[in-house]
Amino acid sequence: MDVKYYSISDFSKRSNLPIRTLHYYDKKGVLVPSRIDESNGYRYYTESQVITATTIINFKLAGFSLDEIKQLIQNAKYETMRAKVKSKIHELHDEIRIKNDIIKLLESYCKEEDESIRINSNKESVIVYFRSIDVGNPEAIKKRYIELINLIKKFKLYPIGPMSLINHDDYRDYNKDSVDIEVFVEVSTSEIIPGVTRLLEAYYSTDCRYTGNYSSMLKKYGEMLKWIEENGFTYKGKTIEKYLVDWTHTENSNDFVTDLQIII
Repeated sequence: MDVKYYSISDFSKRSNLPIRTLHYYDKKGVLVPSRIDESNGYRYYTESQVITATTIINFKLAGFSLDEIKQLIQNAKYETMRAKVKSKIHELHDEIRIKNDIIKLLESYCKEEDESIRINSNKESVIVYFRSIDVGNPEAIKKRYIELINLIKKFKLYPIGPMSLINHDDYRDYNKDSVDIEVFVEVSTSEIIPGVTRLLEAYYSTDCRYTGNYSSMLKKYGEMLKWIEENGFTYKGKTIEKYLVDWTHTENSNDFVTDLQIII
């Protein structure tokens, strides 16, 4: 039976792949013409390669790289393909989970909340962190965050929460010259990397959303501590600040938005 050949323009129409893409796939060895006319360099493809082209399109839509597709086509054993597809499914589930976490993060920025004081139950999470005892001025805290960002980049972590801070010192005995501060951000991984990521256990807190510059924040903490005492709760000596809008978003400190938490 004679094999029917199609010119690259005809094959492009049959396969729904642009001619430019076919040239690129040929160069990459993903979809090589079945025959090339030596006299003029024209490329020709067969009917069966239309099926191959469809397979390539489907794999591309599924998120496989060209190198992965090339391996799948060249080693078309079922078990090999099955293992690769299962791995891709797992990868896509991870991507979906990360995207859902990012959606939750963005929704937290959009959530309308007044500045009333309330009780909150916080689930456990994995965080990337940097903890040090240093002065408590804004510049020193910025340096801590730079260290944190370097860790995020080095270990290729995906933040899914706002930049945050744990003050491990009792706020009532605040000493700006020596502050035990841990800057952190929630990440999508479940892996615990010693000295880099850790589990932040579930906790209860008294929360309040605060708008304004940091110099007036102590007054708000005072109001929260009074509320805690009046409602029969016990302050455990730690506070958490979650920066929804900070110096990275605006130069006007009066527009800063911070979620304050006192652990109880």
